[in-house]
Amino acid sequence: MQKAPIIWSENTPRRYQPTTLKKLDKNEAFLEQLIVDNFDVLGLDSMETGLRGPYVCWQQVPLNTPEGRTIFPDIVAISESGHFIVVEVKLGTNSELKSRKVLSQIIDYASSFSAYSMIQLMTALGVETTDETTWEEFIGDLFPDHSNISELAKVLGQRISDGDVNLVVACDFSPLGSRELLRGVATQSAVGFQLDLVQLTPYVDTEGGTDEILFIPERELTTEIIARTAVTIRYEEGDVKPGVSLETSSVEDIKESLNERSGKRNPGKRWTAEEVEAAFEESGTPVENKLLQYCKQRGHNNKLISDGPKQSAAFGFYVPVLKNDKPHTIMAFNCTLGWEHLWVYMRFAQEEKLGEELNALFIRKLNAAFDQKIDFTGKEPGIPLDTLDKHYDAFTEVLDWLIGQLSERNIAH
Repeated sequence: MQKAPIIWSENTPRRYQPTTLKKLDKNEAFLEQLIVDNFDVLGLDSMETGLRGPYVCWQQVPLNTPEGRTIFPDIVAISESGHFIVVEVKLGTNSELKSRKVLSQIIDYASSFSAYSMIQLMTALGVETTDETTWEEFIGDLFPDHSNISELAKVLGQRISDGDVNLVVACDFSPLGSRELLRGVATQSAVGFQLDLVQLTPYVDTEGGTDEILFIPERELTTEIIARTAVTIRYEEGDVKPGVSLETSSVEDIKESLNERSGKRNPGKRWTAEEVEAAFEESGTPVENKLLQYCKQRGHNNKLISDGPKQSAAFGFYVPVLKNDKPHTIMAFNCTLGWEHLWVYMRFAQEEKLGEELNALFIRKLNAAFDQKIDFTGKEPGIPLDTLDKHYDAFTEVLDWLIGQLSERNIAH
């Protein structure tokens, strides 16, 4: 049961009541920025784990998965205690908080970071690296007052490569079933990372004497090892009730899965553009091959593939944006051989010269192109390939428009 705090004073005590951010007309971006500006609000410091601040944070770090997709953790933080923390921010009203999608997201984060070299990680965090750049110097710049930078850098690097990452799901309230879901997919400690659910409950003054919001963190869960639970429902004609079977991964299966995800067993290969094109020509669908040729011709600087090893052939559509007032190339969508969806990345809200306006227009045009059949409001909406085939011309018209918008911005810049 939530308890209403009272802020006492000699004059008139103020009584605060819990509410939600949606009722306060605040969104996930508000909660994300609140955490970045006040990372201690998560209450992660622990004598048991040794986790403590200060913390250095980054937002929306572009991260390449071993499968070739690009994903964007909401918040990445490094602590002076030598811990690497990834935070996924959700409002309690977000349906993903009650589904396994949020779990697959954070597992992807841990496994993808573990496959990175320290130079690759620094680059992802926005550091301009050279042949002389070292991980130890980078950590020294983050925590100049630390007594032993060499040891700190070594511990951090080892934890990241081992997948020993602190994963956090942060929300303003945990809806019914979300805690049980997270507990239900966690088994006893064996290998891997730590997972916490942190509920940051907002409280407001019931007397209306102030517009301040009081946030009180509650650490709901501390678990290790993510397991997969399969539920099968069978309903045959004549049955009074459906039959249900439940199967949970063994610890051995979990270890194998994590090793595969982290690249320790199958890190994949570095594909050339020619190899990707040949693989899709041999095994890809007609719409995939048509789209590959479009990306090859229209992608910024003719870029077609991302750097780093991948288990399957994959290509992307690259466009120019401004980052820190400098030209920068990002992937607008990704297509991986053997997958049933094309993944679109909604990242233009961060574009410095067009920003939110461009992102909103892009979403509006995508919705129109697909007759409002796909929800493009998420970070990585998926377009089924059969749907893409039916709306291919409309989709590429939107991409042509996007290229025009960004090219005009480049000329103006």
